[in-house]
Amino acid sequence: MAKRPWWKPEPTYVPTPEPAPSPLPSKAEVKATAGRAGTQKTNGAKPDQLVAPAKPRGRRRRVAIVDGPDPVDIHVGARIRLRRTMLDISQAALGERIGIAFQQVQKQERGKNRISASALWRIAEALDVPVGFFFDGAAEAAAAPSTGPIGADEGEPDITRHEIQLIQHLRTLPDAAQETIARLIATAGGAAFARDD
Repeated sequence: MAKRPWWKPEPTYVPTPEPAPSPLPSKAEVKATAGRAGTQKTNGAKPDQLVAPAKPRGRRRRVAIVDGPDPVDIHVGARIRLRRTMLDISQAALGERIGIAFQQVQKQERGKNRISASALWRIAEALDVPVGFFFDGAAEAAAAPSTGPIGADEGEPDITRHEIQLIQHLRTLPDAAQETIARLIATAGGAAFARDD
């Protein structure tokens, strides 16, 4: 055995104090007391001790990067974009009204970022519509499959500003003129004109 050099002091050992008893059970106790499929075994636990419930089984948590944006988020974002373009408001102007950057508005419209309830309320006030407007048709969107991972579909939106302006101008015309224009468009597109009566 090697001799301790004279310049190193002799080690002193300080006993560690016992930890104070915790009012909550330890992780090991929780695991021991938690049962399977919702049943709980006490394994000697006192009635006043907390027992953690078993982990719920079923649907796994959605991961946006893997699964893509939620279809309802995409639908709500599309409805925000529709209303914003109908009012001819830019993303920057909407962002200023609700207190966020235009990049955030852009991501919310694409469904990449989820919108909190308070933000949706502010958006509804800024666009002068009830909150329910954004959820019209959401049941069909929820039933539809997801679009895939984020960034997979960076294409143009379903409806453009020019199309919305065309519809707005078309609504100001009399019924006879609307029908004539609809027939002209149907003929130009090669489709049969169907009359709504």
